[in-house]
Amino acid sequence: MFNNAYESSPDGSAILFTINTTADYHLIEITNQGKIPHSIQKVFFEKYATEGKKTGTGLGTYSAKLIVEAHKGTISFTVAMDKPQYLSRLQITINALIST
Repeated sequence: MFNNAYESSPDGSAILFTINTTADYHLIEITNQGKIPHSIQKVFFEKYATEGKKTGTGLGTYSAKLIVEAHKGTISFTVAMDKPQYLSRLQITINALIST
């Protein structure tokens, strides 16, 4: 996911990677100025969802979703277009204690 953030970010812009942990969950966030095209936002975590890249299969976010869900977690994204610059934030939440 970090590679996707890097590839979609404008040259020289920052990528913020944070991990917050509590007794109940782990929250991983990747925030950048890269745009998630509106045309794929509804299918962003589906197989073969890609647009505007020279390389790639469209399996990155799909694979991440499968891995996160296998660990009983959730994955989502938000976009903030009302800020001084466009921001995308990918959020992954995984329960700290997973019962089998």
